[in-house]
Amino acid sequence: MLRRVSALCAVLSLVSSLNAQATKPTTSPAKIPENVKSLLDEAQQAYSTAKSLEMSGTISFQFKAGEESREFSAPFNSSFRAPTQFRHEVKDDSLVISSSDKAYVFLPAENSLLTAPAPKKTDGMNELPVAMLRLLADQNPSLLFAITSDFGKQLLDGATQIALADDLRIAGVPFPAINFTRDSTKFTYAFDPRTHFIRQVRLDRADQMKKRGRDDVRTAMLTIDYAKTTGGQSIPDSAFTWIPPKDVKTMRGDVDGDSESEQPDQPVAALVGKPAPDFTLNDLEGKAVTLAELKGSVVVLDFWATWCGPCVASMPHLDKLFKDKSPDGLKVFAVNLREPKAAAEKFIRTKQLTLPVLLDGKGEVAKKYLVSGIPQTVVIGKDGLITKVIVGFGGDDSELRAAVDAAMSAN
Repeated sequence: MLRRVSALCAVLSLVSSLNAQATKPTTSPAKIPENVKSLLDEAQQAYSTAKSLEMSGTISFQFKAGEESREFSAPFNSSFRAPTQFRHEVKDDSLVISSSDKAYVFLPAENSLLTAPAPKKTDGMNELPVAMLRLLADQNPSLLFAITSDFGKQLLDGATQIALADDLRIAGVPFPAINFTRDSTKFTYAFDPRTHFIRQVRLDRADQMKKRGRDDVRTAMLTIDYAKTTGGQSIPDSAFTWIPPKDVKTMRGDVDGDSESEQPDQPVAALVGKPAPDFTLNDLEGKAVTLAELKGSVVVLDFWATWCGPCVASMPHLDKLFKDKSPDGLKVFAVNLREPKAAAEKFIRTKQLTLPVLLDGKGEVAKKYLVSGIPQTVVIGKDGLITKVIVGFGGDDSELRAAVDAAMSAN
């Protein structure tokens, strides 16, 4: 997934269902109740006839599990001018622009940039890079309604338990809403009855996280709140004009529409062949581990967190790799990111895992390794050079094992 600033990294790593629906071909949808279809049709009609839109609000996340409690929030602003120009910006996090000739995704925390041709068609969604669509699905589904004619249909593709919800009260005001479930995630979309634009989106991921091993999760709620949406105003050309920084890094962009790419924007490929950045971190027993002292051994670093579903799914595979290969000299470390020691300790104990865990409480080591999405797994050769970087988890560890075998057999 696209890199996020630390405050939103946890939030947007959790949001995968909308990503898939915004970027993959649709399948036969479940039966949609007429009252739900009516709300979505009204919304799509409102967006399709809007010549311009300005939107602002906040993206926030609440997470409670065991004794752990976290809240993140960031403001966003967006502009749209029919047919294909738009700008979306989350403070200190991301900027997405489609101008008259180019489309950009800029991530200031990484100083990295994805560039692609701007869409030319009125319904320009399928012309946009998958990376851009994923970011917009994460952060601004209202904008996707504006730039595509069938986003309402795609929204419910593969969904179950589709129903008209009780009115959602926001600041004491009721708004009609729909509920649906996909992949154990509960979605709520509320609409402004006057304008028919989206007023608020809520994604409840608690059930999904419980199924992935976080039994202690009580709350895992992402909220995209559109505090203000106005249409019909004149938007200056400058809103859709942007000059990239001179020293910007280029992302590995999915500009050709390969929707199977799970990390289209990761700059981590640049690490391969470079010396692994040294560090010293404590393990769960408080013992310091220094990477430089491990030179001569193949080392695997896996950056993870207990809230991350793919991390949880990959951990048993990593633990088995540790058991299988440590007698031959392989060093494996699960590097926990920005979580209390107690949370990592409880997870390892509950899952009966045996591999060593290092605590990167401030994310400083992750920054050295350009970690932008987790899990991120790094293989370091005996000579201290990085031989492989894998972002995400595809269901098995064959790629990692092949990389480890190659590194261990090298002279």
